[in-house]
Amino acid sequence: MSAELPPTTGNGADRRGRFEALALPLSTTMFGFAVKLTRDRDRAADLVQDAFLRAYRTFDSFRPGTNAKAWLFQIVYSVFVN
Repeated sequence: MSAELPPTTGNGADRRGRFEALALPLSTTMFGFAVKLTRDRDRAADLVQDAFLRAYRTFDSFRPGTNAKAWLFQIVYSVFVN
């Protein structure tokens, strides 16, 4: 599943909008994955929040047209392990 995003313009609001359009629809599945990793809903919520923050900070490295779900799940897993 890859999401189509508008072209990058460099505007902070555009960047935020593109990130939200890509990531927010996956938040429920990310949370479910986090619950399976942590076995605790509160820790899972913290994990997803940390993962979203890391994903937003590194969003410029995401290549549009690639698998956004896999990118985000890898970030969730990396935050969990670390």
